[in-house]
Amino acid sequence: SPGGALTGLGVHMIDLLTWLGGPAERVTAFSKRRATPVDIDDTTSALMTFTSGATGYLGSHFACPYTSFLNVYGTGANAFAGIDANTLTLHRAGEAAETFEIAPVDTLRAELEEFAAACRGEATFRVRPEEAIHNVAVLEAIVDSAARNAAPVEIDSA
Repeated sequence: SPGGALTGLGVHMIDLLTWLGGPAERVTAFSKRRATPVDIDDTTSALMTFTSGATGYLGSHFACPYTSFLNVYGTGANAFAGIDANTLTLHRAGEAAETFEIAPVDTLRAELEEFAAACRGEATFRVRPEEAIHNVAVLEAIVDSAARNAAPVEIDSA
């Protein structure tokens, strides 16, 4: 499980981050074993730059209770998705924050059903092959950076 918690838990967040920010172009990462009894890194942190000019942080941990969330920060508004809490909080500049309930979705089931439909030729899977290849290249760059004491790594998914 290279990249520790990232490989098992955070890899799908790479899909989400590149969907929001475009292809990642550079990463620097740390991955450490801090608390788990097995010989696997349990804490992984990565900083990324994207071709759009956006930057991002991805953290994944085995060493604490499971939670999943996404925060997006912009000049006009911030959005906080409490994925486990099924909420979205939108805070526009100069306004009070608004919180919206999100209908719970069994994302694993939904993804498997969508993948099966694509295999049967009934639908197009949301992650194109070139995007999947890029996302694996991002994961490999994170692992490479962590192995080299957080040295920056350029991402090449060609």
